[in-house]
Amino acid sequence: MNTSVKSTVQPSYKRDYFIYVPKKDCDLFPAFTTAVELETDKSTIRTQFYVGSYRGFSRNLKPWFEAHPELEAGDTLCITVREPGRRYRLEIQPKKPKDLLS
Repeated sequence: MNTSVKSTVQPSYKRDYFIYVPKKDCDLFPAFTTAVELETDKSTIRTQFYVGSYRGFSRNLKPWFEAHPELEAGDTLCITVREPGRRYRLEIQPKKPKDLLS
C-alpha cells in the first residue's frame, strides 16, 4: 500500500499558501474537511485538510512557505502518512542535478 503522495508545486501554492493533493491520491486523507498535523523540517503545523472543489492542506502554511524562499514552481513535495487522518509529514524532494537525469 502506498503511504505517500507527490505534488508538483504550482505558482498558486506560494500565492495562496495551499498544497494541493491530486484527487487520485485522496484515499490517504480524510474524506471531509478536518484539522490535521503536518510535520515539517521547521515545526509541526496544525493545519486543515480541505475537501471541496480542490483537496489539500489549507491553513497556517504561510510561515512554512516563507521559510522556504527557494521553493519554486515545478519542485516536488512529498507528503507521507504518519497516522491516517491525523498526522502527515511534508518534505521537499531534492532536485536531481541536470547531469544525472539521463
